[in-house]
Parts: sequence; C-alpha cells; structure tokens
Amino acid sequence: MFVYSTVALMGPNEDLEIRRRSLAMLTPGARSDLSREEAISLIEEVQGARKRIVELEREIREATTRHPAAGHRDA
Repeated sequence: MFVYSTVALMGPNEDLEIRRRSLAMLTPGARSDLSREEAISLIEEVQGARKRIVELEREIREATTRHPAAGHRDA
C-alpha cells in the first residue's frame, strides 16, 4: 500500500505557506545559517515570485488564445 505524504498532495503555494508559518514560530532573532527574519523574508520573496509566474502564465495563455498564430511566422 502506497501512502502519499501531505506535502506531495499540496501545491507549491501551500507548501511555502506551511514553511513560512513554521519559521514564524521560531524565536525572534534565532540564528542558524539565516535568521528567522531573513528566512521568512526569503520565503515571502519566493511566494511573490511564484505568484508573478502564475500571472505571467495566465497572460501568455490569454494572449495565445486571442492571437493563436502570432508566435508562428512562415520562413
């Protein structure tokens, strides 16, 4: 019997949010390779980048739907 992990069933946005919340539970000022605040900031940057990628993908799909031959030119 194969059991899926919870993370495997989540999308990238949910996984990032869980990681961000886990970091937020650390003691403020706690140090490792990154401070708590640096790690949270990094995850928030990745979340913002992921959101922008999704927006760009949607815009590209919409543009190619409106103008399907725009990207193809005869040589």
